[in-house]
Amino acid sequence: MVKQLIAFMVFFVASPLVWAFNETGIALSDGLPVKAQNKETSAWDISLQHSLWTLGDDLAQVGLSARVGQLKLDDESGIRTGVGAFVSKNFRWVTLSIPIGVIWLEKTEFGADNLKTKNYGGNLQFTYGAEMAWNVSSHWQMFYRYEHMSNGDRYEHNPALNSHNFGVRVNF
Repeated sequence: MVKQLIAFMVFFVASPLVWAFNETGIALSDGLPVKAQNKETSAWDISLQHSLWTLGDDLAQVGLSARVGQLKLDDESGIRTGVGAFVSKNFRWVTLSIPIGVIWLEKTEFGADNLKTKNYGGNLQFTYGAEMAWNVSSHWQMFYRYEHMSNGDRYEHNPALNSHNFGVRVNF
């Protein structure tokens, strides 16, 4: 029994040599700002992404994504939800992605009743970033994503939020 378990584990760990893209993935990520903010800021998201096309002869994958999560500033928080698109390229053990998207913030002003206010200007925000994922197995990834969120100067206030995001994804 131990030999079979060891053989299975070796096969499971060595299988990245023959991995292909899985078409759908669910991820959980947690993010913190790149630099200090006037309020303690964090965010988490649950996202679903689905690859739709392969460009060229396995040049890259193009797909769509959806997410829901929470933006927290000090003791206040609001829901954020959005949709987007991505381009990904798999290099056996590592996958590189460029995600873009649109987010709707439930709450746009935090701390209005005190001196340290953070106002994101409006509900509609845009995101873009760069992601690097380590392909732990054919179904599991651990990733780092740098993400920029701003409203693109659509409103009077536009305090962009640049964040470091770490997460896990299961592909199926």
